[in-house]
Amino acid sequence: MQRISQIIGISIGVILILTVLVSTLFKQNINVPEIKSEKGKIIHIERFKPKNKWSISYNIRLQNDNRLLKILPEYYECFDFENFKREITIGQEIEFKIDPNKGIRTTENIVSITKDGKEYLNINCINQKIKKDKIQLPLILFGLISLLTLIYFVQKRIKNKNCA
Repeated sequence: MQRISQIIGISIGVILILTVLVSTLFKQNINVPEIKSEKGKIIHIERFKPKNKWSISYNIRLQNDNRLLKILPEYYECFDFENFKREITIGQEIEFKIDPNKGIRTTENIVSITKDGKEYLNINCINQKIKKDKIQLPLILFGLISLLTLIYFVQKRIKNKNCA
C-alpha cells in the first residue's frame, strides 16, 4: 500500500513538473504589433500576496468593465508599482495591453500599462523575463530531479546494506 502511494505521489509530481516545464518552454514572446491598446479608468488596484507564498501579483478593476485584469507574479518585477501608486489616482484613465496568449488562465493578463507616454509595465521587460525563464526553469528542474534521484539511490543503497 505504501509503495502504491509513493508511485501515485511521484506520478502527480512528475505531471505537475512537466506541465510547468511545457507551458514555460512554449510561452511565446509578446508581439507588440499584434496587441491592441485599450483604455479604461481605474477603480481599484490591489497588490496580492497569498500567505506563506513569495509570489506577488496585482489585480486591477476598471470602471464599466467586469473583467479582472491581472499582472502575473512572473511579471511583477517589470511593474513599477510604487510610481504607479504615487502618480495614478482612482478614476484616472490608463492605456493598457492584454496578452492575447491566455493559455489555461481565466483572467485577462496585462502586459503593458502607460499613462501620458510613461510606462509602468514594460513589454520588453516581460519578453526578457520569458526568455530568461525558458533557460532557468529547465536547469532548475534538471538539478532538482538529479538531486531527488541521487537521494533515492543513496537511501536504497543504505537500506540494502542494513538488510544484508
